[in-house]
Amino acid sequence: MPAITAADAFSLAQERLTQLARSANEQFEFLVDETREVEQGWVFFFNSVDFVRTRNPLYALAGNGPIFVSLEGKILSLPSTIPWEDSLRQYLLRRG
Repeated sequence: MPAITAADAFSLAQERLTQLARSANEQFEFLVDETREVEQGWVFFFNSVDFVRTRNPLYALAGNGPIFVSLEGKILSLPSTIPWEDSLRQYLLRRG
Protein backbone atom coordinates (compact mmCIF):
# COMPACT_ATOMS: atom_id res chain seq x y z
CA MET A 1 0.00 0.00 0.00
CA PRO A 2 1.42 3.42 -0.87
CA ALA A 3 2.39 5.83 1.88
CA ILE A 4 -0.14 8.49 2.78
CA THR A 5 0.63 12.18 3.20
CA ALA A 6 0.67 14.13 6.45
CA ALA A 7 -2.58 15.81 5.37
CA ASP A 8 -4.20 12.40 4.77
CA ALA A 9 -3.00 11.23 8.19
CA PHE A 10 -4.45 14.33 9.84
CA SER A 11 -7.81 13.71 8.15
CA LEU A 12 -7.86 10.11 9.36
CA ALA A 13 -6.91 11.19 12.87
CA GLN A 14 -9.63 13.85 12.79
CA GLU A 15 -12.22 11.20 11.90
CA ARG A 16 -11.09 9.10 14.88
CA LEU A 17 -11.13 12.16 17.16
CA THR A 18 -14.67 12.96 16.06
CA GLN A 19 -15.73 9.39 16.92
CA LEU A 20 -14.08 9.61 20.34
CA ALA A 21 -15.68 12.97 21.07
CA ARG A 22 -19.09 11.76 19.98
CA SER A 23 -18.88 8.66 22.18
CA ALA A 24 -17.81 10.79 25.17
CA ASN A 25 -20.37 13.51 24.40
CA GLU A 26 -17.50 16.03 24.52
CA GLN A 27 -15.56 18.31 22.19
CA PHE A 28 -11.91 17.47 21.57
CA GLU A 29 -9.22 19.28 19.65
CA PHE A 30 -5.70 18.42 18.54
CA LEU A 31 -2.68 19.97 20.20
CA VAL A 32 -1.23 20.73 16.78
CA ASP A 33 2.15 21.90 18.07
CA GLU A 34 2.63 18.54 19.79
CA THR A 35 2.07 16.37 16.70
CA ARG A 36 5.04 14.07 16.14
CA GLU A 37 6.20 12.69 12.82
CA VAL A 38 7.90 9.35 13.31
CA GLU A 39 9.45 6.96 10.82
CA GLN A 40 6.29 4.85 10.69
CA GLY A 41 3.72 7.68 10.57
CA TRP A 42 2.33 10.41 12.80
CA VAL A 43 1.26 10.72 16.43
CA PHE A 44 -1.52 13.20 17.19
CA PHE A 45 -2.19 14.43 20.72
CA PHE A 46 -5.53 15.86 21.78
CA ASN A 47 -7.39 17.30 24.73
CA SER A 48 -10.66 19.02 25.51
CA VAL A 49 -11.46 22.14 23.52
CA ASP A 50 -11.57 24.13 26.76
CA PHE A 51 -8.07 23.00 27.72
CA VAL A 52 -6.60 23.63 24.28
CA ARG A 53 -8.00 27.16 24.20
CA THR A 54 -7.26 28.17 27.82
CA ARG A 55 -4.44 25.80 28.90
CA ASN A 56 -6.21 25.70 32.25
CA PRO A 57 -5.40 22.30 33.82
CA LEU A 58 -8.88 22.17 35.33
CA TYR A 59 -10.15 21.43 31.81
CA ALA A 60 -7.51 18.82 30.91
CA LEU A 61 -8.55 15.28 30.11
CA ALA A 62 -7.10 12.37 32.03
CA GLY A 63 -6.31 9.04 30.41
CA ASN A 64 -6.42 10.17 26.81
CA GLY A 65 -3.67 8.54 24.82
CA PRO A 66 -2.64 9.94 21.45
CA ILE A 67 -3.78 8.74 18.03
CA PHE A 68 -1.22 7.07 15.77
CA VAL A 69 -1.71 7.00 11.99
CA SER A 70 0.69 4.76 10.09
CA LEU A 71 2.14 5.48 6.66
CA GLU A 72 -0.31 2.86 5.37
CA GLY A 73 -3.28 4.71 6.86
CA LYS A 74 -3.92 2.42 9.82
CA ILE A 75 -5.26 4.19 12.90
CA LEU A 76 -4.46 3.19 16.46
CA SER A 77 -5.45 4.82 19.72
CA LEU A 78 -2.38 4.53 21.91
CA PRO A 79 -2.91 3.90 25.63
CA SER A 80 -2.00 6.49 28.21
CA THR A 81 -0.73 3.97 30.76
CA ILE A 82 2.81 3.98 29.34
CA PRO A 83 4.79 6.55 27.34
CA TRP A 84 3.54 6.80 23.77
CA GLU A 85 6.99 5.88 22.43
CA ASP A 86 6.93 2.58 24.33
CA SER A 87 3.37 1.85 23.27
CA LEU A 88 4.20 2.52 19.62
CA ARG A 89 7.31 0.37 19.83
CA GLN A 90 5.29 -2.52 21.30
CA TYR A 91 2.64 -2.17 18.58
CA LEU A 92 5.25 -2.18 15.84
CA LEU A 93 6.96 -5.26 17.30
CA ARG A 94 3.63 -7.13 17.41
CA ARG A 95 2.84 -6.03 13.87
CA GLY A 96 6.14 -7.38 12.64
